[in-house]
Amino acid sequence: MRSKLLASTFVLAILVLTQQALVGATDLFTIEANPTSITTMQNTSAEYTITIGSISGLPVTLGVTGLPSGATAAFSPSSLQPPVGGTTPSILVVTVRYETPVGSYPLNVTASDSSGTHWVIVTLNVAATSADFVISVLPNSLTINTTESKTAIVTVQSIAAYSQNTTLSVTGLPAHVTATVTPTAPWTWAGGTAHPIMRITVGADAISGTYPLTVVGTGFNGTLTHSAPLTLIVVPTEASVAGGNMGLAFAFIGIGVGVAVAGVGAAFALSGQGGSEAIVYGGYYYCRKHRVPLSYVNGGLWCPIERRPMRTS
Repeated sequence: MRSKLLASTFVLAILVLTQQALVGATDLFTIEANPTSITTMQNTSAEYTITIGSISGLPVTLGVTGLPSGATAAFSPSSLQPPVGGTTPSILVVTVRYETPVGSYPLNVTASDSSGTHWVIVTLNVAATSADFVISVLPNSLTINTTESKTAIVTVQSIAAYSQNTTLSVTGLPAHVTATVTPTAPWTWAGGTAHPIMRITVGADAISGTYPLTVVGTGFNGTLTHSAPLTLIVVPTEASVAGGNMGLAFAFIGIGVGVAVAGVGAAFALSGQGGSEAIVYGGYYYCRKHRVPLSYVNGGLWCPIERRPMRTS
């Protein structure tokens, strides 16, 4: 009886040692996190250092679960291969948005290789940010012909407890270009958005070009300001052509016989029939009171006032 008991004990010991050896054989890497808990504000990010220690030298892939709504995570790198007996770190960046609920969230960071998966728990504490707002414009680029107008939508988004009017304005407008926002001071409820309409009108005398504009929002009696970029591209309205005649598409610029043009740049007179009747200035051909694209003139079209063919020499 005693011999049978000793034999059974010996067999059990062998089984335990064998199981431990098998477990040890599959434990081919380790995972650690530092720090294990971070408190961050809404619309900010938290960084954890995840360190993998290798026993086998096999490649390891990282992942994370348990993220709150509105939060995203990224590893750098997401896959690594530490040397045998060495360690390699990866940076886990968790980005928290404005809409992420305040609270404490346990995140399960996993590391997997061909032998299995290990994990470590880190804590993400999300704290409320102070009342604020952000603005954006869609589209953020407008191409508008002279004498025409276009609209864009401005979005004012409340952050946290921000709940009030936001005064909107547009800076960087060139001469003869106007911008109106309706309403000019939209009300935004806490956690909500407002979508006022902005209309930009380009006058006939506006100079063609590309202009960087800025849509500015001001709240809290001028103590809080945010902005969004908007690119304005002004292009000339080409005259319509019907047979040999062109529509008169541009405003009076004070050009007649014996023209003298004041302003930036140079202008030179072209000799037409009956004297100096036209000039080239700023990429346009001016015929008496009107200007037309040079491509029309070079194509042999007639002067819309005098109905005389113009020459470039």
